[in-house]
Amino acid sequence: LIGLPGIGKSRILSEFIARHPDLKSLIWQASAFSGNQPLHVVPPDIIGLAVRNGDNPEAQRQAVFDAIARHLSEQTNSGPVILAIEDSQWLDATTGDLLADLRRKLARKPILLIIAGRPGILADRLADRIGGERADITTLGAGDARAIVMAMTGGALPEQVCTDIVNRAGGVPLFIEELARGGPANAPDEIPTSQRD
Repeated sequence: LIGLPGIGKSRILSEFIARHPDLKSLIWQASAFSGNQPLHVVPPDIIGLAVRNGDNPEAQRQAVFDAIARHLSEQTNSGPVILAIEDSQWLDATTGDLLADLRRKLARKPILLIIAGRPGILADRLADRIGGERADITTLGAGDARAIVMAMTGGALPEQVCTDIVNRAGGVPLFIEELARGGPANAPDEIPTSQRD
């Protein structure tokens, strides 16, 4: 899932997971604050399953990849698994290698890998490396944006206020919700810089 900040990638993931309660869901959250630490999205207890493989760094790396693949494979023993990776724009190169490795090793396992992130060079590189289907999420049209405002406010806003919210939000669902929740009197003239990232 590729889209701008606030476009709804996380919402789509959470709704998808909620609609499939019979599937085991694993969510790996990438972070801008990881300092580009290799494999920071992988829970440490899973990495800890790797057996030390001498002093060869490449052999040790492969042992870690193998341990993660074994763990995920075991998770499928009780049924299909969703592995969701959030904020892929913050993934490091080693995690990209891991995902390509997992795609090969787990190709016959019932695992649905969903990667959500922002568009850009990193998203393109990751898609090229691991393949799969790409879904670009775009902004909402005025009609859909208006429907969100009306649903959130029970249709209680005057028409001009609703139009102002739709115009200010630029079709970004998060901004539409925030502006509708706060009302036009509390809305800034433009989306705050902190929300643009």
